[in-house]
Amino acid sequence: LALLAESFNQMTAQLEENRSRIEASATELRNRRNYIETVLQSLSTGVISIHENDCVTTLNASASRMLGLVEKVEDNPKLSSLIGSEDWFVVDRLLRRARRAGHATEQTQLESGGGPLPVAITATALLDSKGPRWGVVLVIEDLSELLAAQRAAAWSEVARRMAHEIKNPLTPIQLSAERIAKSYGRAN
Repeated sequence: LALLAESFNQMTAQLEENRSRIEASATELRNRRNYIETVLQSLSTGVISIHENDCVTTLNASASRMLGLVEKVEDNPKLSSLIGSEDWFVVDRLLRRARRAGHATEQTQLESGGGPLPVAITATALLDSKGPRWGVVLVIEDLSELLAAQRAAAWSEVARRMAHEIKNPLTPIQLSAERIAKSYGRAN
């Protein structure tokens, strides 16, 4: 009976220790989840995670802005319901390529609320230890500032070349004018 009581006490102590570890692990998991959600919400890059049946599981604020969503989305909507039909054609093709090859990238324009938005979309298939799960993470980068900077640089180069071309014929004219001025100065 004493051996049984001692075994029962050891088992109870082990159960209590296991429960404490599980609670600590659950707290750590909640903290990590909050950290990741905070990071995702603060990114300027859009991030959307999609389950294997194309239901959205994660959608950060930047992705909502780029897709032109003004209202809070319901829990786990179909991605096709959040994107216009022409945009969905491009995104669906990208998702299928990512599920087949593991990774796919494309540059396109999304028709958001403010007009066409140039973006680069990268799709990466989610994997688990047993192989593909067919879920996908979409990363959407807004290229409008990059394109504006490239246009500004191109116009700057055009202006520089035009200034050079205008200056080329003016140099001989200036030299001739200086020679005439020197000759006129000697004549007087």
